[in-house]
Amino acid sequence: MRCFIAIKFDPGEMIINMMEDLKNNFKVKLVERENIHATIKFLGEIDEKMLDMIIKKMEEIKFSRFSAKLTGMGAFPNERRARVIWIGIKSDEFLQLGNRINDILKNIGENNFSPHLTVARLKESSDVSDFIKNYRNTFFGEYDISSFSLFKSTLTPAGPIYTELKRFKAEN
Repeated sequence: MRCFIAIKFDPGEMIINMMEDLKNNFKVKLVERENIHATIKFLGEIDEKMLDMIIKKMEEIKFSRFSAKLTGMGAFPNERRARVIWIGIKSDEFLQLGNRINDILKNIGENNFSPHLTVARLKESSDVSDFIKNYRNTFFGEYDISSFSLFKSTLTPAGPIYTELKRFKAEN
């Protein structure tokens, strides 16, 4: 099964409005509201045995609630040839948690942790630098983080379906 570890975010009105603005200006596939998340670790294809081992290791992680600020905007691979539009996440605690999870699972999946929320994928490579300039310093809100989750991702022609397999909660 295809899996990843992430923190889900419920986008606020500012993010929804920005996504509509993006949709009105570019040929994009917006991330569905219920699928907006910050990937901590993409695990790829794993079997049941590996899934059990990952769950055991994640259950050992102790962390406290923290807040994360969603601020600014960028694009991958860059603003002039963008394929993905993202909102930045500022939080030392989020960075520490992400680095810890990636370190524990360094031999599984991808090792390119970068705190962000993907909000859209462009259907063709585009120059979005002027659009991003309008949102580069925008503060989209502060979120209370009290858990992270292990998700299964099922790819369908209509888009991915994310199923939460296990939630790992903060100690407080």
